[in-house]
Amino acid sequence: MERFFTSILNRFSIKGKLRLGFTLISLLTFALGYTGYVGMIKVKYATQYQARLTELTYLVLNLVHEEETLFTNYKASSQDRVNKIIQELLNKETKGKGLSLVEKFYYYTALMPKEIKMGTESIWQYMKDLILKITSMNQLLKKRWERDGAVDQVRAKGIALRNALAKTNLQNTTLELRLLETQCTEKPKPKLINKILDRLEKIEKNLKKNPRNMGILQALNQYEERLKALKEIDSNVVYIYGRFKQLLSTIQRESREGIASANALVAQAVSLVFWETTFILLIALLASLGTSWGITKNIIAPMHKIVSAIKRAKEGDFSQDIELPPRKDEMGVLATWFSELLDLLRTHVGFIIEKSGEIIQSRIFWSSNTSQPSNPLTMAKETVETLVKINKYKTLIEGDLEKREIYRHLSLALEREFELEDYFLLEMNESENRLEPVAGPSVDRYSLDVLIQPSLCRAKRTGEVVDSLEFPEICRHANLMEGEFHIC
Repeated sequence: MERFFTSILNRFSIKGKLRLGFTLISLLTFALGYTGYVGMIKVKYATQYQARLTELTYLVLNLVHEEETLFTNYKASSQDRVNKIIQELLNKETKGKGLSLVEKFYYYTALMPKEIKMGTESIWQYMKDLILKITSMNQLLKKRWERDGAVDQVRAKGIALRNALAKTNLQNTTLELRLLETQCTEKPKPKLINKILDRLEKIEKNLKKNPRNMGILQALNQYEERLKALKEIDSNVVYIYGRFKQLLSTIQRESREGIASANALVAQAVSLVFWETTFILLIALLASLGTSWGITKNIIAPMHKIVSAIKRAKEGDFSQDIELPPRKDEMGVLATWFSELLDLLRTHVGFIIEKSGEIIQSRIFWSSNTSQPSNPLTMAKETVETLVKINKYKTLIEGDLEKREIYRHLSLALEREFELEDYFLLEMNESENRLEPVAGPSVDRYSLDVLIQPSLCRAKRTGEVVDSLEFPEICRHANLMEGEFHIC
């Protein structure tokens, strides 16, 4: 997987990699922000749904209380409060119909969250259904109010009948009829009305025995008709009251369920927002770290190799190659060009260093107090500078006429340019076959045997440089103190 992503990154330039990383991080940041936006919309409308349902539930509970009071005991004040609550519900239903332009914008930009539907259209539909139920309740109330008129008529005919019976010997019966009438008119009691009708039937039989009771019989018949009408209404009212209680129970249950649904929706929205935001945040964090690590590794790793090669080249080592996988970005171009530069340095500067090393190995340019440079480039530079100085003295010496001047200039070069304090120059006297000292402060340290017999000198005999640093005690004729070396 790492190789796959590395191969893809190698196809982009450094600017392209940075743009790619910036784009990816920007997209993830946008995703995080968008998730927060969607979450805010969800929580907002879930909370709005909860608040609206709570408000409606409060209105409904008040309405249920007033309707029930109005059903059992008709009062004008209750009727006014009921009408006021119904009008408030109608106003809310009118305003809440459909999505507004702002809500439509939220709805589509937040990928149609159900919370907006619940917070607007579901509330509107709930109110619409609620108003239909309330309308049904009001229609039932109208049936209930018809009973009030029937009760008034029963009471009026009852008074007329009791007044007529007061003139007869049935005065005790009037009190009983009044008590029964009071009980059946206060609340719907069809069975009690049947009892009254049975009692009136007996009274009617007694009254028919006397022809003078025709007026009383007429009042009794009218009273019976009103009681029968009230009985029919009460039978319907009992059924209507059952329907009414069922509607009240349904409204209360739906209100409780709506509140529970709203609370669950708010909790679900908050939980969903938390986990979605946390998930996107972790993805964004991991992707940002991965992108930063990938781009950094893709750029920094080659830079380390190039810096390491530069450091070694600075120290005169041009052998390190920069090995990178094929890539088309600036790092690949830089690595290729730098490798070519190292090849040139190995070919040309390496030759100079090699030849300088051969010269330096002779130690002819170094005194016992001077340390050899560890950097081959520095060594080559100083060797070249020394060779330039030697060339200057060579030119100077070529203009001398006498050997004495030549030896003097050589001594000056050794002392001033090479800081040698312990040296001497010997000249071969061919005619006498002996070495003669011609210059230098340390002539007296050389062995007389060698001066007299030159064949004892290894340098004279072999024609090569004799170096006691490389081969200690190579010359037994050199009178060396501890820590000294000689080059002949």
